[in-house]
Amino acid sequence: MGAKRLVPLGLLVTLVGLALGGVLWLMANERADNGVDVLARAPVGCDTTLDFDRVGEYLVFVETSGQFDDVPGDCNGPSGSFDIAEQPDVAVALFDPDGEQIDIDEAMGITYDRLGRRGEQIGAITVSTAGDHVLRVEAGSDVNVAVGGDPGQWVSVIRLSAVLVAIIGLIGGGALLLRATRPPEPESVDAEPWRPAGGPWPQQPPGAPAPPPTTGAAGVARPRTEPAGPTGPPVAIPGEPDLRGASQAPSPWAPPDDTP
Repeated sequence: MGAKRLVPLGLLVTLVGLALGGVLWLMANERADNGVDVLARAPVGCDTTLDFDRVGEYLVFVETSGQFDDVPGDCNGPSGSFDIAEQPDVAVALFDPDGEQIDIDEAMGITYDRLGRRGEQIGAITVSTAGDHVLRVEAGSDVNVAVGGDPGQWVSVIRLSAVLVAIIGLIGGGALLLRATRPPEPESVDAEPWRPAGGPWPQQPPGAPAPPPTTGAAGVARPRTEPAGPTGPPVAIPGEPDLRGASQAPSPWAPPDDTP
């Protein structure tokens, strides 16, 4: 892919990663806000009816900052907003639809501070029967008791996912932008072999000894394979018969003549 196309692609990957990370972070905040908002609250000094539509485990919080909601019934509890520095001693009792008191197990560790409400866990209850329950709160200061699920459930996981998505977008987009700004590598060119200017390609490197002459081509010298001797017409040798001009003598043996 050309360098000109990598630049907009790198920017797009970076922006998409940051945008998705931001959306996930906002979703985490919204989930935390909804978790705090849906808690059922009971003010101090009242018997408040809470309707549990499903059985299961619920958490109990004491809010030291927030506001008192309107409670139906004859409760003459506090109203308006409140904010105290330390959590006071609070006595909480929960009764099921049959009037039986439900044990509240001591538990802590979960806190929240959102939407102008600050709460800290003091216990957990197990509701085994759906329906109306009565929550009684007594304390020396004006506080709310809130009952429900964990407001921060899955919030940390969503926020971690948001950070990872943003990091992946930055790394991927940065890698594409870095590759786009890198100078192109020179193309490799095969070196042209040496040959004399204006002449044919050499059959062997310069300075090598010439090969022996071949015998197949016309007009090329051929090595002699017969012993060297005198050339020209035969001459007579003293003491030997002169065979110049003589023809080959017939063989002394001849087959018998069977002619009658």
